[in-house]
Amino acid sequence: MKCEVTLVFEENDGTLKWLFNIISYAHHISEPRVQKMLEPMLKEFLHDQSYQQLIKLTRQKISEEELVVKHLQNGLIKFSSSQVKVRGPKIKAMCYMIEQAGTMQAAAEGEDVPDYILNLFEGHALILNRIKEVVSEALKIAGAKGVQIAEFNSQ
Repeated sequence: MKCEVTLVFEENDGTLKWLFNIISYAHHISEPRVQKMLEPMLKEFLHDQSYQQLIKLTRQKISEEELVVKHLQNGLIKFSSSQVKVRGPKIKAMCYMIEQAGTMQAAAEGEDVPDYILNLFEGHALILNRIKEVVSEALKIAGAKGVQIAEFNSQ
């Protein structure tokens, strides 16, 4: 017997948009080797037009501020489906990225980092808690009693 957790993100949920804004920003500021590592995930989840525009903006080497303020904050990120399903190991990878957002936010605090960048990283703890809550609720609906998940992370 086997069981697998699937997180279903609705288009209007906001969680995936938050995460992919960060991934898009990371793609934009990274060296080509890291960009190539991120592109398959971006291509898998993003609507083709969003993906192509993101790649174009990166190649044009627009400023970080322009990417965030003009494009990410104005809805550049659209998904290939109104529901995005994330399963098993991809959930763990997603939690890792969310944790890294928290690490980046903590490292940036007190530094000379513009607010438009700091604001990208806000909310990581709430998202990890929300994942924990929805998985616990799914187990309870399936009949589990006394379900308590201490934390949901990449470890």
